[in-house]
Amino acid sequence: MLFTTFGQFVVLLLLFFGGLVLGLGLHPGSRKWRKRLYAESEAYSAYRRKAETQIREGNARIAELERENEALKGPVAAPEALTEPSPEPAPEPATAAEAAEQDADAPADEKPAPRYAYAPALGLALPVAASAAVSAFPPPLAAPEPEPVAEADDLSRLRGVDEPLKERLADLGMTHFADIENLSAEDEMALEKRLDLPAGRIASEQWRDQATLLRTGKAKLHNTRFPDS
Repeated sequence: MLFTTFGQFVVLLLLFFGGLVLGLGLHPGSRKWRKRLYAESEAYSAYRRKAETQIREGNARIAELERENEALKGPVAAPEALTEPSPEPAPEPATAAEAAEQDADAPADEKPAPRYAYAPALGLALPVAASAAVSAFPPPLAAPEPEPVAEADDLSRLRGVDEPLKERLADLGMTHFADIENLSAEDEMALEKRLDLPAGRIASEQWRDQATLLRTGKAKLHNTRFPDS
C-alpha cells in the first residue's frame, strides 16, 4: 500500500512542489512578470539616481547660500573719506534795517559785501535781501507711513503640517501659503533637508496644491480633496 510511511509522504510533497515550480517556470505568463519586474527595477534605479543628484545639487545650493549669508553678516567699515566734515558756524543773523544803515554810512568804495542772514530751515547763510524768500519754501514733506505687514497664514491647515513643523517653517521665513506655492522641485528637496523630512514627503502630501487652494479661498474643495487622516 502506497504512502503509508513518513518518508513516502515527504517524497510526495517534494514531487508536488517540484512539479509546481516547473509548471510556473514553463508558463508563458511568467516571462511577462519577469519583464515587468525588470522594468520596475530599472525605473526605481533611475528615480533613485535622479533623486540623489537633486539632493547633491540642493545641498550645494544650501551651502552656497549659507556662505553668502555669513559674508553679509560681517561688519561693514565706513571709510574715513566719506565722513562729513563738521559744519562751520554760520554768521550771526542780521536784520534788513541794520544792513541798510551800515551800507548807507560806509563810503562808496568801502561798502561791505552783502550781509548774510541765517536760514534755519535750510541750514544755509543767505543774503539779507533773499532771506525773506526763505519763508516761501514749503515745509518738508512728511515721511510716508510704512505699509502694514500682512498677517501670517495658518500653515497648519496644510495636511501633513503640525504646529511644531509650522514653527520650524516660520523660523525659515515661510509664513504664507504663497511661500509654499512658489516652491520648485529643487526647493522642496532643500526644504526637506532643512526640516529633516523624508525625501519626497512634500510632493507626496501635495503641499503646493494645498497652498494654492487655501490661498485662493477654496477651503471646501481643499477639505474634500485633502481630508484629515
